[in-house]
Order: sequence, then structure tokens, then C-alpha cells
Amino acid sequence: MKSGPARLSVFVSPDGGYGVQVALDGKTVFTQAAPVAVGVVGEDGAEQWRSAGYRTVAARGGDWVCEGEVRTPAGTEFRVFDVYHALEKLSAFTMTRRVEIVTPSGDDKGFNSRFSLSPSGPAALADEDVFAPGIWYKDNAHVPPGALAGSRDDREYWFREDRLPLPLVMTRDRRSGATLAIAHLDGVPTTFAGEDGLSRIIDARMQFGALGVRNEARPEPAFVFPGTEGERSYIAGPAVDGKRWAYRSHPVAAGVAHRYRLLIQVGRTPDFPAAVRRTWRTVYDLYRPPVIRVDLNKCYKDGMEALSAYIRPSEGVPDVPFAVTMPGGQVKDTSSQMGFVGQALPSAALLLRYGFETQDADAVARASQVVDFWAKNSPSPAGIPRTWYDIHPSGVVTWRDYHTFLRVASDGLDGALRAWDAARAHGQDHPEWLAFCRAYGDWLTRAQNPDGSWAREYDFTGHVVNTATDTTDQPIPFLIHLFRATGDARYRQAALKAGEFSWATVHLAYAYVGGTPDNPNVMDKEGGMMALGAFLALYDATHDRKWLTAASQAAWYSETWTYCWNIPIPTDDPKVIYPHNRTTYGLSLIAAGHSGADNYMAAAPYDLYRLSLLTHEPHFRVAARMLLHDTKQMTDWDSSLGYAHPGLLTEALTLPPPRGHGVSVWLPWLTVALLEPMTQLQDTYGSMDIDQIEKLPERERVRRDGEYEAAEGF
Repeated sequence: MKSGPARLSVFVSPDGGYGVQVALDGKTVFTQAAPVAVGVVGEDGAEQWRSAGYRTVAARGGDWVCEGEVRTPAGTEFRVFDVYHALEKLSAFTMTRRVEIVTPSGDDKGFNSRFSLSPSGPAALADEDVFAPGIWYKDNAHVPPGALAGSRDDREYWFREDRLPLPLVMTRDRRSGATLAIAHLDGVPTTFAGEDGLSRIIDARMQFGALGVRNEARPEPAFVFPGTEGERSYIAGPAVDGKRWAYRSHPVAAGVAHRYRLLIQVGRTPDFPAAVRRTWRTVYDLYRPPVIRVDLNKCYKDGMEALSAYIRPSEGVPDVPFAVTMPGGQVKDTSSQMGFVGQALPSAALLLRYGFETQDADAVARASQVVDFWAKNSPSPAGIPRTWYDIHPSGVVTWRDYHTFLRVASDGLDGALRAWDAARAHGQDHPEWLAFCRAYGDWLTRAQNPDGSWAREYDFTGHVVNTATDTTDQPIPFLIHLFRATGDARYRQAALKAGEFSWATVHLAYAYVGGTPDNPNVMDKEGGMMALGAFLALYDATHDRKWLTAASQAAWYSETWTYCWNIPIPTDDPKVIYPHNRTTYGLSLIAAGHSGADNYMAAAPYDLYRLSLLTHEPHFRVAARMLLHDTKQMTDWDSSLGYAHPGLLTEALTLPPPRGHGVSVWLPWLTVALLEPMTQLQDTYGSMDIDQIEKLPERERVRRDGEYEAAEGF
């Protein structure tokens, strides 16, 4: 059976049955002598695995129908039916499996089934780069202690597929470039309230699998059903012998069966990023995540009305409150943070713009008061901005002893710069706002290291607190914007120096690390998004296509943290915060070391759409459209959720156990992430809706993008 340069064949295995093997360009690269593998849980709770070759192989049309069986000492007989099918031009095959219990024994309590392929030649995990979305990239050098796949010494790496933004695992041999991906297709990973903890659960309602790598004699990408997880797991419970296993099985009972379809894709790529790109795009296209269309204009208005409702003085002090309860909408925390999750200044910039749009003088005044307050009070004597203040009774303000992170300051000052530009466009000049922005830009030029880097974190005197330089890309967009606003070439030069440093340490190293201040030096999604914005800004400033190469790689990486399949929320759990009538398309994992998810990829549609025009990669347009609509599901866009304001949404949740539980608060970043790309699409192309933008001739879209590129919106 052939698919492009790949060939799937059978061979006689040592037990006299048939095994399967995959060749690439005529050379066998992956093999499995015993594809029929069933684990059985006995009365003592231990699981014993039994495996065998196929008993028969028959051709049916262009497919192969393979049948095998295993029998337990207690007398249970399992029969396995596998159908192999070639996918043209993808160097890929599907295997559709059915496992039936022919004769159940009361002494056998639970069972699992498994499929894996092993390298045909000598191989060790040290020779492999691994890709498991949101969990494992290359050698996983930048994950915290205790993270899944955090040690190369483990023997088993199993990840519940509800942790995976797409259910796949891929290995790439660094020596030969050979890749093998296994993915679960058509998955509907249902579970139920109470499916939690490390104790073994035997229940037919669990319909999720697990993917991973068996690190026995040779590293084997593998799938197991239902989804047992280990040797590490984030599920709560005590470790046993230093291992954390969460065993899940189905009951050995009449009528219980397994049905699933797997993708087997092989190939050869020049590097790891190319392997990630190929694997992700293949599985994405096979899943085809839908565009769940919403009224974008209503979503924009709902979001702006939510910001307007909360951007109001507290104790007489201009305020963008840090947290609001959900779904009731009461202010929970009146402190204000200029960027990151607090997003006070970007929020004010959006409200200022909206006030001008709607001729709402009160909104303009309230937004302006926020920027005024920050411009007058934030700069420290050393010139570095203070980024978080508390409001006390009678209007007393104190600044938190919270060090200045590049991420927080750059988010905030870019918001102040946008506010200055919006006011200027409507005839209001605020030189003090621009001076505030320039003070940070000037400090950045003074603090920059000779190699172009900055430290991650500074105190209010400007001294380094955290020497890590992995967030050097974060001030780059602000500096390019400040150059556009002022014409001062020092800011452009500082951005270019930082870009060259980030090209080597982020792009070439494939190290998207430390995107969030509260998760330092850890691989995360926002590290990728920060890099995407930085490299796109550098391209706009230089027209050097190397920055497009870097931006594209960052975009692919960031997208792999995004759920592009649906994880059903249990309907029998009253504690879930995520609505049952919504899907999870567009949610995204946050960082390595846990499986929390949020809506941050709402910020991506504009940059992805621009990349689709600049690189002629159609996938970016598809992903941009999906994210533009699907990330609005967390809001009450259709008035079915009863939120205090339709534009509110919850901050974070988990899709593995306890599925659907999370943080029932709104933080300003949630709405900023939703609205900023919509305003950018409007300003650049004349519409917030990509479907409407696509009606323009391509030449016109490119022209409008070029106009934006020439001035960065300033």
C-alpha cells in the first residue's frame, strides 16, 4: 500500500502472525511485529499487557483488513479488527480499529488497547526531537520541574488527549530527519463529573485516549485507549514510587467495544520546525475546525461597553480595575496594572478610540484621565515605569513593590502610545503622553546590553533583578511604533539590535520562553505570540524577509497551543464555569507545567491574516478566520449565558480533570485580546470581518497592508 514516497506492508512476525512496517523511499523506517495489543486489569488491580501479530490480512478494494486476537488466562477473548487505508499525497495512512470482547470472564475487570510503531534501526530518545502540542517541543529544555515530559529518564510518556490542542504525537530522528506522527482522528473525548484522581477508574463513559512515547528498547510513538496517563500527570493525588499514574480502563463486559481511527504519517524534514509545520497542518486539515460565526460588530460593541462600564474612577482615582466577578460583574479588585493581564493603558486606548467613534465625550474624558494619571505618576526617578498601583479609601494611591517586567511595561507604554495617536487623530494633542512613552524608550536605549538584549526584570532604580534575556523581543513592537511616532532613529536601532539577538536566541533556538511574567523561563504560548509581533514589526521596519521567516515560525508554534478540536464539557457537573452549549475551538493552553487554558489566541487573527498576505501561506488565513470568530464563544454574544455584560468572559479553565472548572473572574486583558485585532483589521483593510476583506481584490488588500506597514498605523 503506497502513499507518496511511503509504503505500508506486512511481514511475518516471530509469533507466526503478521506485523506491519512502513518504508520511506524504499527503506523500512518504522515497524511493529505485534500490532494487536490489549492490557487487562485483573482482580488485584494490576494490568497485564498481551500482544500478538495479526492472524489474517485480506485486501478489500484498496484497503487492507487485518484481524487478530488475544486471550487472557482467565478466558476473556478479545478480537481486533484493523482496516488500513492510504491517504494520497500525504505519505500517510489511516488505521481504523474495532476491539470486541468475544467471551468476557468475570475475573477480568478492565481493559485498554494500544497501537505503536518503533524505529526499525537502533535509536534512543536522545536521538529524537518530539512534538506533542502544548507539552513537548524538541528536547523540552524549557519546562519546569515536574512537567510532563520533563525528564528523558522516564520509560513511559502518556498524555491524556484532552491536554492536547490536537490529539497527535510526532518524533523526528535528528540523524536522518525521518519523522513519524500518530494522531487520533474523529475523536470525541467525553468524560463525566468525578473522573478525577490517580486511582484507577474503570468506566465505559470515558471516550478519550492518550498519546505519547513508549521509551523501551526504542522510542515508540503510541496511542492507548482509554487514556491512561503517566509516568507523570497533573491530576491530583499521591505519587507511588515517585511516579504519577492516572489509570483509566473500560470494563470487561459484553457489549463494550473500542472504536477509533488513527493517522500514521511518515516523512523526512530538514529540521524540527518543518516537521511541526507539516504534522500540525495535516492533522488540522483532517479535523477541519469549524468557523462558528458570530456577529462581529455586536461582539465589538459588547466588549467596548464592558470596558466603558468599568473604566471609571475608584475613590476619585482614575481606574481600570484588575478583576471583576463572573457572571455577576462586581468589581473584585480595584488595583490597576498597566499591561499584561491588567492591560490598563491598552484598555484606555481602546475606550478613547471608541469614545471618538461614538462621539461619547464622557468615555473620551474617562479614558484620558487614565492615561493622564499613568503619565504623571508612573515614571520612577530613574525613568523606568512603575506598573501596578493600589487604591485605598479616601483616594490614597500606593505603588506595589512589583518589579518592572519588560512584558508589563511594553504592553502598557504601547497602549499609551496608541492613546496618544488616537487623540492626535481627533485634534487633541497630549505631549505629556508622548513624553511618558519616550521616557521608557530612552530608558530602553540606555539599559540595552551590547549584544542587543535586555534583562527580563528590573527594580525601580533600573537595576537588574532577573538576568534572563529570553524576553528581549517583547519591547520591539513598542520601539518600532515609537520610531514611527517620533522619527527618532535611536528607537529603530535598538529594536533592530534586539531583533538580531532574538533571531539567534528565540528563532534559531526554537525557544519561545517566558512570555508571561508569572511563569519565568518556561516554554509558553505567549512567548510565541510575543515573537510573532516582534518579528512582524521588524519586517515592517526593514522589508527584510528573514523577519517574515521568523514570524511564520513563531505563528506555527503559537497555533500549536490552540484547541482545534472540541473537548465536550460534562453536563452532569454543576461546578463547571465553561458553558455547556459552547465548544472549545479557539481556546489555548497557557504554558508548560500545567494544562490551564485561556482565550489569548483571540489576539492572533490580525497578525495571522497579515502573514497570509505577506507569505502566501493560505493556512494562516484559515486559522485567522477561525480564531476571529471562535474565540468569541467565551463571551455572551448571543445573550444565552446571563452575564452582567455580554462582553465579559472568564479568565481561565482546565479541559483535563476537573474538566470545565476554572477561574470565575474577568480581567481586562481578556477584552483587549478580543478587540485589538478587530480594530487593526478595520484600520488596515476597512472591515473587522475577514470574509468581507476577502471580497477585495488581492492587489487592493496588499496595497492597504503596505500603507499600514509604512507607518504602523501612526
